[in-house]
Amino acid sequence: MLSEGLYTKFARKKQVPWKEMIYNLNSGHLIMWIFRGFEIVGYYYIWLHSPFRLFEGVPYWATVAIAFICWDFGFYWFHRMHHKFPVLWALHNVHHEGEHFNLSLGIRNAWFSSISALPFYSFMAIAGIPTEIFVLVA
Repeated sequence: MLSEGLYTKFARKKQVPWKEMIYNLNSGHLIMWIFRGFEIVGYYYIWLHSPFRLFEGVPYWATVAIAFICWDFGFYWFHRMHHKFPVLWALHNVHHEGEHFNLSLGIRNAWFSSISALPFYSFMAIAGIPTEIFVLVA
């Protein structure tokens, strides 16, 4: 984001919205990690009580690769449903309220949006993808 700001300032000769970029970072990641813990604990609880352990004996690298594809699939539906249903849109629309389109806007999220993500990733826990691999790919 720093390189994007410098490029905007010097190559494109435009004003850089530094205050908005800092706000986007603060609203996105610094505070959201508190709520991210609830998502991880919820994932662990589902994984712990799942009768399936489909990834036992699978090489670590293969489990990570499959988990990344599964996470991406879950994220697609997470994002799509947050645009479709009003209650989820109420959490998600802060991501679309920035005045300038830049990389920091992709990070801007509601503080507690991770809690609404768990239903979209729970299939991974049910399948037996370990929590530490979920945290790695997410």
